[in-house]
This record gives sequence, C-alpha cells and structure tokens, in this order.
Amino acid sequence: MGSVNKCLKWLFIVFNALFALTGVACVARAHFLGMAAEMKNEVGNFWSLSLFGLIVASISFLGVYGAYKEKKWALIKFSVLVGIGTVSCLIGAVESISERQTLSRKFEEFFERDARLQYVQEYLKLECCGTRNGYQDWNLQIPESCICPASYRGTPKCKETSSLRSYEYRQTTETTKTTEIYSETCHSLIMRYINMMMDAATGIFFGFSIVGLIGVIMAIIITCKIKKQVTYECSKPPAYEELYTMKCMPVHV
Repeated sequence: MGSVNKCLKWLFIVFNALFALTGVACVARAHFLGMAAEMKNEVGNFWSLSLFGLIVASISFLGVYGAYKEKKWALIKFSVLVGIGTVSCLIGAVESISERQTLSRKFEEFFERDARLQYVQEYLKLECCGTRNGYQDWNLQIPESCICPASYRGTPKCKETSSLRSYEYRQTTETTKTTEIYSETCHSLIMRYINMMMDAATGIFFGFSIVGLIGVIMAIIITCKIKKQVTYECSKPPAYEELYTMKCMPVHV
C-alpha cells in the first residue's frame, strides 16, 4: 500500500474513536433515560438522541476503518458525510444568530400575560417575582412563589418590601407586612436563560463545524497519500519447454 504518515493516520484513528465513543454514550444515555421514564410511567421522546448517537458512531467507525485499512472508498464516504454535517452545523449557527431577535420577541409575546408567566414560574420553580415591574405587578397581594426562602434572605437575590402576602390576606385583616422577595423579575430571568441557551447552541454548532472541518482535512490528506497497489502478472510457461525463466523472476548475473 501507499506511504501514509503513521502519526497522521493514528491521530485520525484516535480522533474518530473518541467520537465513536461519544456516539455510543449518547445511545446508552438515551436508552437509560427511556427506561427511567417507563419506570415512572412518563412519556419521553429519546429517539432523537439515539439517532444522533448512532449516526455519529457509524460515521466515526467508517473513518477508523478507512484509515486503518487504508481504503479510499471508506475515507471518501467519510469525507462526504462529515462535510454534509459540517455545512449543516454552519447553517444552523448562522440561522441561530440571525433569528436571535425574532425568537426573543416571540418569547416575549408568549409571556405577555401574567398568568402564563406565573404558571411557568411555579412549574419551573424560578427564583423571580413579577413580570416586568417586579412585585408591583401583584399590587399588595404577593404570591408565595415570590417570597425568598430563609437561606436567601440578606443576599442580593432578595429585597425587602412592605406588602401583604396572598395567603395572609385571606386569614387576617392586617394591611401590610415587611417581607423579603426575589429582586429579579421573571421576564428578565427567563430571557437571560433563553439567551444563554441560544449562545450555547450557537457555540455547539460552531464547535462541531470546526471539528468536522479538521476531520475532513485529515481524511483528504490520508486519501491522497494512499497509492494504488501494483500487481505483477507472470506468464505461464509453455507445456513443451523443459526450462523456462519466468519474466517476473529476477535474473542474477
């Protein structure tokens, strides 16, 4: 076979082996999450994670096979598949950046109603209070979800206010009471989380694009270094000759 640089070859093999293990780990993780959901009688869709892990592992194994056996067809298929994935990740990263403002505006419209925001706050147990104006959105009847726990009191997360809790309003005729509530509004907290997730998604897309590009470059270099195997055919000696020197045999002088 051809003269492929051993360092590059084994670096490429280790590179793909790590990705193959990552794909297998994704499949195993999806399997265990599915089993846990079944035990709790919950419905979970983990097919996407399993499919992603299976695709990553299959492409990585193809790259390992092509580099180890020095098979051009395997390396070419690997380069094409990884190239498609790299372009897709780049498109996803660019779209996530361009659609950032649109998605933020849609989330703002969704949480425009206080009832929706309060439901999300209670469901996710967010440490916030009010929509945009903080506790003032609830007038004097602040819900229990806005009250800071004892462990948070005295920290920047909380602030004091003179108000009446909703459950106290039903049980007493007191007008006001000083208590500590979350200082951050739910709108700003949720939007901060959304922006963090969008930043993480953009970073993941760009990261996969860079890694995929490196893999394609290494695969192309290895493919170009692989040479065709030269075969020699020896002619058969005629049946009527007793002595015959085959053409492919070296002649010693």
